[in-house]
Amino acid sequence: MTAWLRRWWRRSTRTVDRVLLLANLVVRVAVMLLVLAGAAGTARLFPGPGRPIALGAGLEIESGLLIWLWLRSGRVPAWSLLAVDVPVLSTAIVLSCWLTPHQYFGTLANYGYGVAMLSTLALGAAVRRPVSAVLAALPYVGAYYLGCRVAGEPFRLGMIAANLINPIVGWACASQLRRTSAELAEAQQDELASAVALATQQERARHARALHDRVLQTMETLSRPGWITDPALREEVATQAAWLRTFVQTGQSDQAEDLSTGLAAAARSAYRAGLRVELNDASLRLPADPGPVLDERRRDALIDATHQVLSALAGHTASVVVRAAPDADGIQVTVLATSRAEQPDPDAVAQAAARVGEVGGTLRHEPVPYVELWVPPGGPAAS
Repeated sequence: MTAWLRRWWRRSTRTVDRVLLLANLVVRVAVMLLVLAGAAGTARLFPGPGRPIALGAGLEIESGLLIWLWLRSGRVPAWSLLAVDVPVLSTAIVLSCWLTPHQYFGTLANYGYGVAMLSTLALGAAVRRPVSAVLAALPYVGAYYLGCRVAGEPFRLGMIAANLINPIVGWACASQLRRTSAELAEAQQDELASAVALATQQERARHARALHDRVLQTMETLSRPGWITDPALREEVATQAAWLRTFVQTGQSDQAEDLSTGLAAAARSAYRAGLRVELNDASLRLPADPGPVLDERRRDALIDATHQVLSALAGHTASVVVRAAPDADGIQVTVLATSRAEQPDPDAVAQAAARVGEVGGTLRHEPVPYVELWVPPGGPAAS
């Protein structure tokens, strides 16, 4: 049971929208309990209890419909509060004031205004500006004023301030949460880029040592006079040995090998996170058909995006196949889950799409899950 609750909590708090959904569900349940206490607990105080009970039942049905809509959408759409909750609760305030007997006007029996005040927390969290939060709550103030006039009760100015504080609090909390989430995503992006760069550098250093010890020294020996009698062949060996020494000392190579090295580093990083990756990039290294050439900016964007996709799939599936190959107009990388899989974090997929989009590339995501990344060849990025 505890493990299930931990998994549910991690899924429910994975994105800002999910956190706000969870908070709004808690507030809405509190609203429903307050309505239940006000309608059922004080019905005996009314000369005709059927009306307050009917009002409470209507509010409970409205709250249930909102909860169903939010769960189905996976978030709290602002229109559901502005177009549904505000008119319904404004009407409930007036009716509650009208139905409540004079001697119980300031008690829980007149629960309409208390319900509206509590719901304004969600109203403030749904909008993006503090002015919007205040303006969205003004209908409640107007409804309370009208309710006081209908009931013949004095209108208390202090209720205006009380009704406007909650939406500001809701807006402030949601705004801070959104800001923190954006900063965390940026920090994760920087950490991801650093991890890819470090893994690529370590892999190049390891390959360089192996090439130097096992291949380069042999080729330089063969290029000396006396080992190969054919002058043309000896010159070719000397040329290739010089190229190999430059690669060992500087890490410079052709584009296809650089891209392959970066993809291999991303695959190893995913493996350390618990994801088995089968990398198929042989077509990038075919000497007869090297394919389109990527500049450094496009290559890095493709590697970063692939790393983001693999990181998003880690923990959601056990194994994937990554295929990198020249496309008709660029380089295409596909990531396909080969074991039972859950959908990756949509925010991570969106970040990967934005990363390749910076260089004119595209990302296509299917629910298998299957992700296809593509970038065009080198040159000015598409605007």
